[in-house]
Amino acid sequence: MKHLRAYTLLASLLFSSLAAEGSEEDTVATYNAENAQLTLETFARGWMKKLRNASETERVEGAVSYRGYSSRYKIELKETNKSPVPFIGVLQYQEHLVKCHRDKEVSCERSGTHTVTEIFRFRNGRWLY
Repeated sequence: MKHLRAYTLLASLLFSSLAAEGSEEDTVATYNAENAQLTLETFARGWMKKLRNASETERVEGAVSYRGYSSRYKIELKETNKSPVPFIGVLQYQEHLVKCHRDKEVSCERSGTHTVTEIFRFRNGRWLY
């Protein structure tokens, strides 16, 4: 009897927490193109900051070559009209390949540049890679 009460309590806690989260359809319905665009802008700024920080760490650690990233980027929001991924975010930026030479001093120069396109899914209110 003691175990039955414990299982009943556990089940009621589990089901009440699931009900509080809402269904996936409810979550999707609360996001429209305007707030998806705003969250994409914030997400893209954070993504680019992480890339630049990683590049800076490589450079500081004395890498012979590393990747650098321009401060300019472009984002585009696309509606899928499908649940559970109602939006796709496209992020484009320039990646620079930098090579360093170690003679008497360290000198670095850009050896190439190419455009990178990243695609992210918007699911349950979050942008995912």
